[in-house]
Amino acid sequence: MVMAGIILIVSAALFMFYLQSLCERILRQEFKHSYSAFLIHTASLEFLDVRRKLAATEGDFDFARMTSALECDYQVAINLLKNFESKGLRRKIENGLLKCYFRVLAYSLSPCRALGFTGKSSLLKLTDILQYFSSTIGQQMSVARAQAVAIPLSM
Repeated sequence: MVMAGIILIVSAALFMFYLQSLCERILRQEFKHSYSAFLIHTASLEFLDVRRKLAATEGDFDFARMTSALECDYQVAINLLKNFESKGLRRKIENGLLKCYFRVLAYSLSPCRALGFTGKSSLLKLTDILQYFSSTIGQQMSVARAQAVAIPLSM
């Protein structure tokens, strides 16, 4: 029984390590243009404000307000991703991994906070994920807009 528990804990730790490594690699990808600015303004996303406040504060911050703002932004981003998700399998897998990583980080915030950690690095990582989602959605919106405007050449 003890051995099964040890195997479960080691397996979960390895899963988290590989999930984090994959997601860090995905988040390092660069976009050619800043696609997220328009989306952040029109959808009233607050994650950039949360990032600025976290960078500005050294000590205590309004943890509950920041986590709720990031949760709301996540829900908006997920709904927009459903509407503008790309056809490519690679992008769908990346988005799925980042959704899973966001959920794991969000669920781990409360226990970490209860243990005395500030959770600042996790909140910053959540803002990075939301930045990636907004850039992805903005890029897909740009592609959809370009396809809608394109005039068919064959007549």
